Formats: sequence, structure tokens, C-alpha cells
Amino acid sequence: MTTTLPSSPQPVLRHKLGQQLRQLLLGPQTPSPESQQWRDGLIRQRFWVGIGLALLYISIAGITTYYEYFVNPERLLWALDLLQVPDALSTLRQDFILHKILVALSLLTLVVLWRSPFIRKRPAIMLLLLPWALTFIPEIVLGAVLGVPHQPSSIMFLAQAIIIPVYWRIHLLAQLVPIAFYFGAYPLLGLTHFGEQPIHSFGYAVELILICIICELGVHLFETTKQSEVEANLRLQCCVHSITHDLRTPVMGSLLLLRSLQNNTLDQQPIQIAPQEMTALMNGGERLLSLMDTLMVPDNGPASVLILRRQSVDITEIFNTVLDDFREVLAQRNIQIDNRIPANTPKVYVDPCQIGRVLSNLIDNAVRYNPPQTQITLQAKPVTVNHYAMLKVMLVDNGQGLVLGRQNRIFEPYVRGTQSQYQPGRGLGLYICKQVIQAHEGQIGIEPAHGTAVWFTLPR
Repeated sequence: MTTTLPSSPQPVLRHKLGQQLRQLLLGPQTPSPESQQWRDGLIRQRFWVGIGLALLYISIAGITTYYEYFVNPERLLWALDLLQVPDALSTLRQDFILHKILVALSLLTLVVLWRSPFIRKRPAIMLLLLPWALTFIPEIVLGAVLGVPHQPSSIMFLAQAIIIPVYWRIHLLAQLVPIAFYFGAYPLLGLTHFGEQPIHSFGYAVELILICIICELGVHLFETTKQSEVEANLRLQCCVHSITHDLRTPVMGSLLLLRSLQNNTLDQQPIQIAPQEMTALMNGGERLLSLMDTLMVPDNGPASVLILRRQSVDITEIFNTVLDDFREVLAQRNIQIDNRIPANTPKVYVDPCQIGRVLSNLIDNAVRYNPPQTQITLQAKPVTVNHYAMLKVMLVDNGQGLVLGRQNRIFEPYVRGTQSQYQPGRGLGLYICKQVIQAHEGQIGIEPAHGTAVWFTLPR
């Protein structure tokens, strides 16, 4: 009997690593449209940040260079062994002046190009133009013309990889061109020494290679992680849309049945339902359909963006409609509702369905996390916030209240009060309220009270 020993895993591991490296360098880029949109959006967002930091860097470096060229040039000439080279100082000063002129023209050209429709549709081109316009042409190419060599800017490589970490292949191309010009074109032009010092060295070449590897690896890892996040959000959104789509059919069927029963007289109805209860059932179904329609609206922005259908409405009407869903549980727990909103309260310009979600969540919290016989008071008054006419709505209960220190975090997702740890729920109610109120350009918060006092503002 012969025994076959397992082969060494090292060749297999090397083969897999080689495949992954070839896929990384040569494999096709097939990101999803959402990932592509995120990458281009990041470039549009960070472009002006990059321009601002470039101006700051050029200004600081320009002041330092001006001091060395014009204020204390002897020290620079001595350090570069240029004291015996005729016209060396005038050449350096000429290079300094032309460099600043070229940088100014390059920045102006970039701004003009950025506003063009061609570049706005293809913002990735700026990943090439930005470093070339700021360092490659004004420094390396100009240095070849004047005989003043400049090294590729490793600071520019690192800064661009940190500020705009997308399209690692374009980052690599933007780095290889000035490096190849520096190590290839300079020797062909006879520019191998500056004064008595050689301009190329093995140590500097290794340093550039390591910097490029770090930049490309960092960009690739960040981009891969973000792409996975974008695709995960897309799958989640598709799941929500699929569930919502499937739930519409039974809800629509229930509403059609309720409308059929409503059209019959009480004697003709096979099921006896009081008119008030029938209205409450139909209002609840209509609100549920409206929420489903909101979830089904296609949205190219973040998943958290709400689609609002605003109209001028009385906040009391929304409150009374929501209150119909809680009448049974309020009666069971002997909870009193005190509506203190004045009759002449101005109307608000809101999405009634979304504000109904807010009031429903707040009432549900007050009912669920407080003992029986709690009193809930609804108040509203006109206010002015940053010169905008708003209506401040407050829901106050005289229950056990929140533990001190939790008010600032209670509107974060999955954060719950200590008194709710034995109650069902995920801690998303107040987070949803905050998202809805902020979508209406309002604010929401909690005020100190004997119990809990939640307030929010809405546009009048």
C-alpha cells in the first residue's frame, strides 16, 4: 500500500498570488454604474480641495525658494557646488520666475477646463491633468529646457492619493510619465549632473518605487472597500423595493374590499363595521400605500434621501388622523391625549404622510415606554428660525422620562433608552423622525421636562 503525501502549498499559493496580481494590473475594470457615479462624484467634490491645497503648498514652497534664490543665494550655491558655475544663479532665478508663471497659467487652464461639459462628464481626466499641470510641466519639463533638473514630486503623489483615492490606474499613469521623463529624457538630453552632483541615484529610484506602490495599493484598497459598500447598499435598496412592490398587492386588495363595504349600506354589509372604524381602516391603508410609493420612487442619490410630496395642511388634521390608529391601545392603557394646539395655528408646508410617521413614532414611544394613565400633551406655536417662519410642535408626556446623558444620542440609529431594554424594538423610531424633520429643513430635539418633551420645527 502506497501513501501519497500532500504536495507543498507554496507553489499553489504563489500561483494564486500571481493570478491576483495579474488581475489587479491587467484585469478589466467593470465597476457598477453606482460605483462609477460615486468615484466621479468624489472627484467633483475634492477637485477644489485639491486646488486649494496645491495653492497652499506652492505658496509655502515659493516663499522658501524665493528666500534661497534672492535673499541668501550664497548658501544654496555652496550646497549645490555651483559657486564656480557661471550664470548659475541667474538661471535658477529665471527658472523660479517661469515656474510661477507656468503654475498660474496651469491653474487658470484647469479651472477653465473644469467648467467645460467634456471634463464635467469625464472628471477622471483631471487626475492626470492636475499633477502634470502643477509639477510635471512647470518643473520637470521646464527644467529640461533651462538645464535645471527637478525631481518628480513625491509629495504630489502622496497628496493626490490621499485627497482623491479613486482610479488607481490613472494615479499610476500620472506618476510613471514624470518618472520616465526624469530617468529617461534627462540622460538623453545630457542632463545627468547639476554642478558637480549627479541628479540620479539608486536610492532615490527605490524611494520613488516604494511611494508609488504605497499610493496605488492604498487607493486600490480604499476604492475596493467603498465599491463593496456601494453595491451592498444597492442590494439593500433592491430588497426594500422588491418587498415594497410585493406588499402593494395585498394592501390594494384590502383597500378595494373596504371601499366595497363602505359603498354598501349597513344592512347590505356581510360584515358590520362602524363608519368611524371603516374610516380609520381606510386612512391607515392609504397612509401605508403612500409610504410604499415613497420607497418605490427611483432615487439616484443616497438611500437616506426622502422624496417629499408637500402641501399646505393643518398639523391638527395630521395628528387626528394618526390618533385613530392608537385609540384602542390608548383606551386599554387609560392614556389621556390633550390637544392644546390653538385653532388659529398657521398651516405647515409638509408631506402629511411623512409627518404622520413622526407623530406616530412619538406617540408610540410615549405609549410603549410609560406606565398606564400617562398624559400626553400636544402643543404648537409659531416661531422664527434663521429668519424663516416655522411652527414648533411639542409632544410632552408626564412619564418616567429619559436618563440624563442620553438626550444627545437618542436620535442616533439603534440607540435605545435604558428603560426600553425589555421592550421590543430596534431603536430606529427617533432616528426616522430626525431624518424626516431634517428633510423638511426643520430641527428636532428633547427639552428638560417632568417626563419627556420632544419638539420639532416645520416650515409654515
